[in-house]
Amino acid sequence: MTSLQRFTTAARKSRNPAAGVCWACATRAYTKYVIKENDIVVLKKSTSDDRIEPILSKPLKYGTNVKTPVGSIPADEIIGKSWRDVVVKSKGKKETAYRILQPSMGQFVELYPRIVTPIYPRDANLIVSLLDLHPTAPNEANEDDRLEIFEAGTGHGGLTLHLAKAIHAANTAAPPIPPRRQAEAVTPPVTENDIDAVAPPKSIEQIEAEQADATEEAYKNWMHKRRAVIHTLDAAEAHSLHAQRVVRNFRDGIYFPHVDFHVGGIPEYLTSRLADTKEAFLEHAILDLPSIHDYLEIVGKALRPNGILITFCPSITQVLSCVHEVKDKKLPFLLEKVLETGISAGVGGREWDVRTVRPKALVKAEVAAREQLGDVDESLDSLDEDAQADAEPATESSRGWEAVCRPKVAARVTGGGFVGVWRRME
Repeated sequence: MTSLQRFTTAARKSRNPAAGVCWACATRAYTKYVIKENDIVVLKKSTSDDRIEPILSKPLKYGTNVKTPVGSIPADEIIGKSWRDVVVKSKGKKETAYRILQPSMGQFVELYPRIVTPIYPRDANLIVSLLDLHPTAPNEANEDDRLEIFEAGTGHGGLTLHLAKAIHAANTAAPPIPPRRQAEAVTPPVTENDIDAVAPPKSIEQIEAEQADATEEAYKNWMHKRRAVIHTLDAAEAHSLHAQRVVRNFRDGIYFPHVDFHVGGIPEYLTSRLADTKEAFLEHAILDLPSIHDYLEIVGKALRPNGILITFCPSITQVLSCVHEVKDKKLPFLLEKVLETGISAGVGGREWDVRTVRPKALVKAEVAAREQLGDVDESLDSLDEDAQADAEPATESSRGWEAVCRPKVAARVTGGGFVGVWRRME
């Protein structure tokens, strides 16, 4: 038996698939990646029919199975293979072949078990692109810069995952994520007779606990030095915990360290942070929750000038509520655009015209009244339609105004949601 054969045989016996592969091949994630324990894979039926939905596995463990419509496939048959390898499931005389694929972020978000409806990848990609993020690699010149993005309404965690990916390049490489700490054993109190005694050797549990402490300390120190972070908040603890699992399970938690998860209300969280920072600290914000207009004022205080606020609403009437709230309270927001999302709206979203105007009859009456009093010299005919809409002073509330709310292209509306892009003004 040659040395290579002995090396391969030993790897099989140790059940370590990477042991029988040279170091260079085992570490090439973009070419010959060897699937290991705790990885998540997609099983795609080897057929030309694209309507058959792929299967997203749980983290692979030795001795467990991956369920398929034709039966269960042992995880032991998947661990040790490479991406695009084939695993066969036999049921009687019929054999079904599944190809092993690495899940993309879109597949992962759509196929992962859910407790709430996620923001789907096409909409999440649109929202991230609207923020126009350009993170730079950390260096001595920008080490004090800090990019903080606030997301309210964590939900499934799909948008959180896309946001974390977008800021990933702004932070240094994260240390290993510390495992969940186990309950420490209770040690007996030290007596006077024990002071001069020789310390007993450390148990394996004590050594592992010390290593876990060191890993956690290094992780905390790195978190304090992050240049970019996503703060995501949800009112329901169950939703927040579920989203943590979603972000943590994607590709071994590559984007998990860039996210801070919070549970509670928007006013309480932002008020507390503003009390600590004494100034606006958010670069951008995304609101995806009911009654968005109730939180515009506090978000405006925490958002830096020129920052972008994204509002994601299932109904156009919710966007109108935000428009009226901004006008009534004179909030420092400018609505740059409203996009309709959904399959019927196209990939980039269909733009809507959403604004408030004064009715023409009301403007005519006001101009006539002013002319009688000698306050104005020009007649209504000298004003174009846009000028009539803007004739009212900015100090007026939204009362007496009517809403223009229509798609800028086509006339039919079906499904989807509405993304409002607001700019924080000085």
